[in-house]
Amino acid sequence: MDDPFSKQTEEKFNIVGDSKAIATWHVDQLSRKMCPNLEYFVVFSSIICAYGNIDQTNYGFANSVMERICENRRSDGLPALAIQWGPVGGVGVLSDVFESNPSAVIGGCGFQEIKSCLETLDCLMKHHYSIISSIIVGEKQTTDSDIVTKISNAMGIKDLEAICLTWTLPELGMDSILGLEIKQIFETEFNTFFTSEELQSMTFAKLIRLKENKNNASIAVHEQPIQLHHLNSEEMWVQPILRIPFIDGEIQEPTSVDETPTVFVFPGIEGLALAMESLAKNLHFQVLCFQYYFDTDERQNVIQSMCEYFSSIILEKLRPEQEFHFIGYSLGALIAVETAKILENRGRKGHIWLIDGSPKTVKMLGLNRDKLEENVPLEDDEIQNRICFIFITTLLPKLPKEKYSKNIEKSVDWESKKKITSSMFSSMMENENLMHRFLDKLFNIIKATHTYEISPVSLNSSCVLIRCVKNLYGLPFNESYSLAEHFINPVEVYRIDEVDHSSIPSHPKTAEIIMKSPVWKS
Repeated sequence: MDDPFSKQTEEKFNIVGDSKAIATWHVDQLSRKMCPNLEYFVVFSSIICAYGNIDQTNYGFANSVMERICENRRSDGLPALAIQWGPVGGVGVLSDVFESNPSAVIGGCGFQEIKSCLETLDCLMKHHYSIISSIIVGEKQTTDSDIVTKISNAMGIKDLEAICLTWTLPELGMDSILGLEIKQIFETEFNTFFTSEELQSMTFAKLIRLKENKNNASIAVHEQPIQLHHLNSEEMWVQPILRIPFIDGEIQEPTSVDETPTVFVFPGIEGLALAMESLAKNLHFQVLCFQYYFDTDERQNVIQSMCEYFSSIILEKLRPEQEFHFIGYSLGALIAVETAKILENRGRKGHIWLIDGSPKTVKMLGLNRDKLEENVPLEDDEIQNRICFIFITTLLPKLPKEKYSKNIEKSVDWESKKKITSSMFSSMMENENLMHRFLDKLFNIIKATHTYEISPVSLNSSCVLIRCVKNLYGLPFNESYSLAEHFINPVEVYRIDEVDHSSIPSHPKTAEIIMKSPVWKS
């Protein structure tokens, strides 16, 4: 009967409801007539009713009905008690899990042995509440075990060679209760978040590769190269929003923001979620990153079109009362701020972290640095050179600039510059035309920064600026990159030493500043 809500049916709700809710209702009605002097009316509910389980909405609903019956009886002056039990050890559906791992923690709760339940029952029946809980609070276990060992132990699998590594966890015996335990292991011990749907398709082959990725990440996440094999995937480029980091080299679908804290990321000039992976690996949230290469409304300024579209995606994902959380890097700072203004105009509020960028610094992208005061835009040739340099530097940071800069600068037309740029990726990207299309889109975006009129509205949302000691242009911007023009409340500013504009997103301290923000505790 266990399934995600999207796969639940009326029949599955009825089967559970008949044995719990309907049966309790009949006992209630009959006992009122036949046992007017009844001393105790006790039903067994579940802690799932209080905290939820995405795979047991039918079970949670049936228990909730029983609890409402108890509340009604109490209001009528009749005895009634619903006990929300946590995992019970030694009997019932979890007896096998308890036998293989008595110290297991499921949904944050440890096992309460049946003997303890019976002793507790006597005490609970003396209370005068309608609903009461009895659980053993699980403690976070400290262990040196890797993620594969922990999951195999939880499932009672002693020898991985005895199973097919490509079978999914449900095919290997994971039910919804065990799924809760495994989800808890991922989140509390490995800071890794999966939805129930993703757990349904998880295999030990994927877990082994995830273990390898985690081991590599623990060495120095900010030093890892970008996984350039993704550049061959057109899907990787055209999706307006992607979940990062990628798991097992696969694109992850964005999921409900109800299941775990979520932050929306607006990348830099390269416009790819791929370039923000190292930051995402250091954040213990679901990270949904926008990309800039989808088709936009040609009647609008391309930046305005993107902001409108992004705001519509965010509104679809957030609950009506839910605040938004944005991270904007470089060019993404402008897009994050302007998108926030659209959302605030629609009654929303949130929190924004900007990484070495602001609307004012972004406006400089399309300007001639020697004539900034005159607001003179760059010539197309100069914009094209800058795009190629930034694109290559971002995706191939260790490639010496002299290997490509002179050739790009000497090229007399845009097609030649694009060919030189794409040649830098020839060993890892088969479709040269694919990259050319997106370099064209990037060119249009940079040109649009000059003509885009920044909204004069000030935001109520909070803002934190994380910047390099020396700003990107070496120009005399003030400490907050003129962000005070866009925010009602003071902007917090953090400086990180020994980083430049290209490396600051991937530096561990950047993620640390975001993670320690008090907004996550509210």
